[in-house]
Amino acid sequence: MPKAGSDKPKIAVLFWFYKEFEICKERLNFFKKLNPNADIHCLFGGEAKDIEHAKSCSNDVSTSFYHFKESQSKHWKWEHGDEMIIDWFREEGHKHNFDSVFVLQWDMLLFAPLHELLGKVKKDQAILSGHRPLDEVKDFWPWYNPEKNTILNDYLSSTFNYTGPLYACLFIVALLPRKFLAFYQQHSYPFEPFLEYKIPSILMAMSIPVIQDEQFTPFWYSEQHKYYHSLKKRNLVAVGHEIDFAIIAKNLSKNNGRRIFHPVFSSNKHVFDYIKNEKSFKRSLSLMKGEVRAYIIHIVKRIKSN
Repeated sequence: MPKAGSDKPKIAVLFWFYKEFEICKERLNFFKKLNPNADIHCLFGGEAKDIEHAKSCSNDVSTSFYHFKESQSKHWKWEHGDEMIIDWFREEGHKHNFDSVFVLQWDMLLFAPLHELLGKVKKDQAILSGHRPLDEVKDFWPWYNPEKNTILNDYLSSTFNYTGPLYACLFIVALLPRKFLAFYQQHSYPFEPFLEYKIPSILMAMSIPVIQDEQFTPFWYSEQHKYYHSLKKRNLVAVGHEIDFAIIAKNLSKNNGRRIFHPVFSSNKHVFDYIKNEKSFKRSLSLMKGEVRAYIIHIVKRIKSN
């Protein structure tokens, strides 16, 4: 916990989940073991019939539980997850004492305490993995939408008098300051633009610095035609296939390796058993095959893009 007068934020954790309750229970217990003093709040986006099951997997470690009540499709909740986070703060989060909230997604696996991973961040600063100007990704990012960009630009200009560039991110690692959440407790939140360019652009318009770090650098899957990224640095991916356990093991074997992984759909036990029992030469072989396959894909996509 930060000392009084410190510029270090008091960080709460928002565990965002909607299914795989046994895995979620594992994730929460392991996270709590790494962060025994963490203040964990649960945001459940699943169906009302599963509320009691969802509560049972989180009751032992969580401070609060909130169910997003709007009847929306799974795709809507994925595309508009920021609406759910704002709703949580308005209805529940504002009651609790914190400076920033770390969004812990159910399919994210951490192997280091938050104070080690987020040690550089100060009050009223944010973290968004892959934060960059939107113009840098417009040629390849499927979410680039000129019509919605105009809507967002108009909103930022009228609300914040901001006429600067728009920004993008991959919403995997996210630390949001209370300043951002509290503003939308009192004001309507723009709906149309996609969260992965809406949130970073609003943060810039609010003059909230976004901090970058090696640990939070994601792999932009749709950019692989431009640059080749080693598999060991593909620990944060926004597409729907699970990352190779060999990537996790390789990073954990290095003192300077990465310690946040996404997505991991398998149980913690499955991952831990692989790390403990899989022979090192098999892990190396798996990575080598993966590197060859990934490099071929990079070359093919690069040729097609020219």
